[in-house]
Amino acid sequence: QIRESVTRVTRLLSEMGASFDIGRLFREGVPAAIVGKPNAGKSSLFNLLLQSDRAIVTPIPGTTRDSLEESITLGGILFRLTDTAGLAESEDLVEAKGIERSRAVAAKGQLLIVVTDATEGREKEGVLADVGRLREGQLCLVAHNKIDLLPGEIRAPRSFQMGANRGVEVWISAKTSEGVDRMKDEVVRLVVGSKGAGEGRFYLTNRRHKDAVERASNSLQTALQALREGATNDFVAFDVREAIDALSEITGEVTSEEVLNGIFSRFCIGK
Repeated sequence: QIRESVTRVTRLLSEMGASFDIGRLFREGVPAAIVGKPNAGKSSLFNLLLQSDRAIVTPIPGTTRDSLEESITLGGILFRLTDTAGLAESEDLVEAKGIERSRAVAAKGQLLIVVTDATEGREKEGVLADVGRLREGQLCLVAHNKIDLLPGEIRAPRSFQMGANRGVEVWISAKTSEGVDRMKDEVVRLVVGSKGAGEGRFYLTNRRHKDAVERASNSLQTALQALREGATNDFVAFDVREAIDALSEITGEVTSEEVLNGIFSRFCIGK
């Protein structure tokens, strides 16, 4: 009975620990950079997602010369969007600085939203070549924009894998909003992956809580090993008690000086 209970709780703790990968997104948000060539429709998409005329939009390539940052929530997850200057060669000093900043933002973003002009008929490989080499593990959504200028039905999203990078292609019109709702769903699905962010699920959002859950799980693993080796219940109870103490740091039943220092180290307390 002890082995069965400890095994069940260990499995639950493992699921809780794994939930942090998604939970931290609710707390910290996802840095997402909107990049692409000039006049592809980056700022139009930026404004559409925000439901606000935050960025200046004109038919003139190179209108956006600096980065603009705003936040939106999709599927319960915070996305920190950055609209960037178009990626191109430029002799204009100010525009060149903006392009340099765009590449820096793209390199740091957890998610890249690469906007392309669908009327040019370029494949994703050529589009991604404009951005440069993706960071390992970086997520990428290729948004083929301006489908309102093309005949035929909108294409279905298409997933792809490039080494350690997952991505998806979507076809949209930032002018008519066609395909944009589907794009939002694909963005959330791409970030969340196969783990899902369904209603009613719980997630760890705090690093300290994750550490406590992992310590509790490790203690219970030690308890199971002791049971397999035929240890007496006194030894097993010691490991179980350590697991309980670790979880009590989350519930507040245990507030050692070390725990308090860990909590307040994240705050800036003035005079």
